Amino acid sequence: MPLPEGEHDEPGLTPRESEILEWVALGKTNPEIAEILLIAPTTVRRHLENVYAKLGVHTRTAAVTRYLGLLGNREREVITSVLAGLFFLPGVA
Repeated sequence: MPLPEGEHDEPGLTPRESEILEWVALGKTNPEIAEILLIAPTTVRRHLENVYAKLGVHTRTAAVTRYLGLLGNREREVITSVLAGLFFLPGVA
């Protein structure tokens, strides 16, 4: 569920790097992202290595945290509501 084309504010990330980071933010693993995007898991890993370098981080968690901090309010609300829906299902204790 990546954001629409052209709505990325991450500094210096390619559209593909942004797309992969959005899937990471939604909790997808490298193999799951690879399957979704029809690319090899090693390609996903390489894109994430580039993301880490560009954002100045060393982990997936740090990359997502930085990513959410760089988004505008509307984009951040979209991602956080999707994440909330994944982790807080109505009627489930």
